[in-house]
Amino acid sequence: MKKTIAIVDDHILIAKALSGIIENFANFQVLFEVENGQQLIQKLSNKKNIPDIVLLDVNMPIMNGFETAKWLSENLPQ
Repeated sequence: MKKTIAIVDDHILIAKALSGIIENFANFQVLFEVENGQQLIQKLSNKKNIPDIVLLDVNMPIMNGFETAKWLSENLPQ
């Protein structure tokens, strides 16, 4: 079974590059890429989009990586 991944990074080229690298591994699948923590929370509101792994940038506008990690640990600890 593939592990699913969400990429959260405000640098679109980096997010796309990471996604491309990850997709080369048979055991991993990128569910989506978003630009900040707020967009991640919106994506996670659809319970079908819960990834196994979140690759999270620390420095982002609107909702940074620290705030997002705190939200994730409080709301989706699994």
